[in-house]
Amino acid sequence: MKRLLVALALGALTVSSTPVIGANMTRSLAGGAGQEAPAPGGAMPGLSAVNEAAPTGSGGWRVLVATGIDEGAAQRFAGSLRLDGYSPVTVETDASGGKAVYVGDMPNEPAARALMDDLVRDKGYSAVGVEGPGQATAPVEQSTLPAATATTKVFRVMVDEFPGGSQQAADSLKKALLDDDYLNVEVVTQPDGNMRVMMGSFPAEADAQKLSSLLNSEGYARASVVTGQSAPVVAAGEAMPQLSNDALAGLTPQQQQEMLKLLRELSAAQAGQAMSLQETEDLRARVKQAQSGTGGNILSTARQSQQDLVEKKKQIDTLYAASREAMMSQKWDDAQAKLDEVRAIAPDDVLLTSKQMRLDNQRKSGATADSPSGNLDELRRLANEAFEKGDLKGALPRYQTLLANNPSDGELANRIGEINNRLEPRKEAEGEAAASTMSSLPPWVMWGGGALLLVVLILAVMQFINMRREKELINEVKGMSASSAKQRAAAAEPKNKRAGRGSITGAAAGGLSGTSTLSGMDAFDPMPDPVDMNADEQPQPEVQEEFVSDQTKAPRFQDAPMGEPDMLVLPDLNLTPPEGVISRTPPPAPIPEPPAPEPVEEAPVAMGDSVDLSNFDFSSLSSPSETPAAPASAPADDSPFGPGGLNLDDLMGASSSPAGVPVPEGMELPDLGIPPMPTPSEGMGSLSLPEDLVPANPGPPDPLPAGFEETAKLDSVPGSDLPPTVDPGETHPKAPAAAQEEAPKVEAPAAPVAPAGPEIFFKQDLTEVAVGQKPAEWQGEYDYASLLVSEENPPNGAGKYLKFEKRTGAGSANFTLRFPNAAGRVMVDFDLRCDDKNKYLLGFYVEKDEDFKQSVHTIVHRIDSKTPPTLRIQGEPIAYELGAWRHIRFEMNLLSGTVTALVDGKQVVRDAKLPSNPAFVNTLSIRDNLATTGVLCLANIQVTGV
Repeated sequence: MKRLLVALALGALTVSSTPVIGANMTRSLAGGAGQEAPAPGGAMPGLSAVNEAAPTGSGGWRVLVATGIDEGAAQRFAGSLRLDGYSPVTVETDASGGKAVYVGDMPNEPAARALMDDLVRDKGYSAVGVEGPGQATAPVEQSTLPAATATTKVFRVMVDEFPGGSQQAADSLKKALLDDDYLNVEVVTQPDGNMRVMMGSFPAEADAQKLSSLLNSEGYARASVVTGQSAPVVAAGEAMPQLSNDALAGLTPQQQQEMLKLLRELSAAQAGQAMSLQETEDLRARVKQAQSGTGGNILSTARQSQQDLVEKKKQIDTLYAASREAMMSQKWDDAQAKLDEVRAIAPDDVLLTSKQMRLDNQRKSGATADSPSGNLDELRRLANEAFEKGDLKGALPRYQTLLANNPSDGELANRIGEINNRLEPRKEAEGEAAASTMSSLPPWVMWGGGALLLVVLILAVMQFINMRREKELINEVKGMSASSAKQRAAAAEPKNKRAGRGSITGAAAGGLSGTSTLSGMDAFDPMPDPVDMNADEQPQPEVQEEFVSDQTKAPRFQDAPMGEPDMLVLPDLNLTPPEGVISRTPPPAPIPEPPAPEPVEEAPVAMGDSVDLSNFDFSSLSSPSETPAAPASAPADDSPFGPGGLNLDDLMGASSSPAGVPVPEGMELPDLGIPPMPTPSEGMGSLSLPEDLVPANPGPPDPLPAGFEETAKLDSVPGSDLPPTVDPGETHPKAPAAAQEEAPKVEAPAAPVAPAGPEIFFKQDLTEVAVGQKPAEWQGEYDYASLLVSEENPPNGAGKYLKFEKRTGAGSANFTLRFPNAAGRVMVDFDLRCDDKNKYLLGFYVEKDEDFKQSVHTIVHRIDSKTPPTLRIQGEPIAYELGAWRHIRFEMNLLSGTVTALVDGKQVVRDAKLPSNPAFVNTLSIRDNLATTGVLCLANIQVTGV
């Protein structure tokens, strides 16, 4: 009963609110507020597949498109948005009790505003604002919407008009006007194909007339005033060029601020911001003054960058329009191809995410064949059936959805107008009936309702107080239960303790479920003995074991709920094992001493009958007593002959050991079969050896034949077919006598090592590549562009060269080659020739990891077919003639971040600062734009480390 009264009170407090929908709303909300909700089953029966409820957003940035409307209108509006491919679309209750419709779940505010622009520009929806997580709705700012959506008429000046196909002439006139510091100049294609060069955007016609007269006086005779909406290429701020700190380094802080302010005003003027003639002339004068001053080069570069941004935005808008047309025709692959081209040109474009989301959703809904609303034909059939049955409110949202997908269908527009005319009398009748019902209520009913509302409020307050008291009592009971459980656990703890082991009691050891000991505790798995690993055996009497830390096995704690620690008990722990304790640690195994080496049996030495040692000088030998002792730090058993080492007298059979050299006890030397030698004091006689060791005496050599010289020529060995081992004409001296002392050898000094040459990271070699083939090391395959080997008109020193050719602007082409990382000081040499190109980008880059922002580059720059091109060497313009070979060298110092460039041996750039200094370079790239056409040739490419 209480809940029923609370519900009645909330219903009585609900107040109606006025729907709030964004300004400039160009699409109907399927009936608006006040209409009855649609039949159960969805706002638009038959659209269950498309209008499936989207999940609630994850708290990101969203676009608020409507607020304060009723449930039926909100659901119909959400269904229309989902059918257009927007997702997620959510319907929520706003602060006033009405319904609000949100679109999207974007990561940040710029992405949400881009989605809002897409809603307004592409589909004509309105927008209240964007809303972020934990933030109030940010209202729509006029600067965030495309100027093409403005309804205010402006006055522009048409400088000249050219017939269709005269794009080059129109672009040349536009460039001439921009070079003369005129602002907001663009080429506009008319429906009949003609091309107009438009300028200015004035709120007053008088200002436009003054500018037209000024242009007439300067020779532009066809300049005239036209009226229309301002239609700039980009919104304000999007054409603002980015200047690095290096570009502004030559200006004072005040000059930097003035330059940035001037660039912002130029960007706003280029974006189509309406300005008076006086403001335009003042801005033009300031531009001329800046160009003649210190920042002239900076301003020229910034304006060129601004024009590049405008051209890039033109391409993107054209591709978006083509993708939208393909989506209307359900040509999903064509639409995806256009979005892929946008992604190649500007992968960070903020509109790309919302465009891709719409395409994916529409492709999915259009391919749902099992739904009765899988296509627009089925939706039209359902709308016609509802109209024929007289269900006008059910037919109206279907017709409005069909009209949104085909705005040019006049039959649908007429049918919607007819339904609105037939529903208008019903709305008035329903409003009058509701007003009469409220006015016919007697006063006592109104007083009774107020009293009932007061009673309900009192009961609601009482119910709230009772619920709060009950919650407090429940919390007290829970606290008492927890305390009792802890007391029971503390009482049961002594039963669970194991004798002789310390423990942690209470919840600190795992809640109320037991204890946790500190050494072989209950909370750990017991460590089994190596001899007792059978789990099936009966438990043995517990043997007190020595505490051994085992870190090879992590402890496994009890699975018990954690609680609050009551008391921490740490008993005295005696880690000394008592007597009779069985230790798990085995005693150390004895280390066996290495056995003495076995004596080595020496081969017999061929000797004569006796060896006469009478003339041998033993004075050069040190006596054993004078032999220095071994260092004290040397180990005693390093020598295999014992601590004393090898005693020569022992081996010779001396009667006594030398003084100071002890003989190890129990050590016996093997008998080598050598007769004892007398000591020097006994005299050295002749030494006799056993007969088996004395070889036969070969006798004296035969005398030389008569006439044989001391030196002779060596011929071939007689009786052998082998050639002589030495040159027969070469003479060799007689061998020296045995008694002569051999002369010391003097080693020749080592030859000096030649220093290593420069490291070559890459050198172009096309000798093995056939003409008309692409080198295997270059990556890139395109149907509309090629990179092949050619040999027509090569440069000096090269028989073959690379030829990049692109004859149609069907997409961007990027050919790359990787080489090892080149760091430090790097020198790049190549020959370049350009046979032809249009005004779009075409150049050769040496970069890091295919990132053109970290590169040095050479660009062939050309405004139109009538203007001579230039080479931009790292941004520095150099005069160039098409078809001519030029040799270019880059000397990069990646340690200091500078580059020096030479063209045909002449220095054109010296120690220029790299905008983004890479740690190394490893890629060669040929880059262009989407609409680029031309022929670029490269030869003698070489990358060298200095």
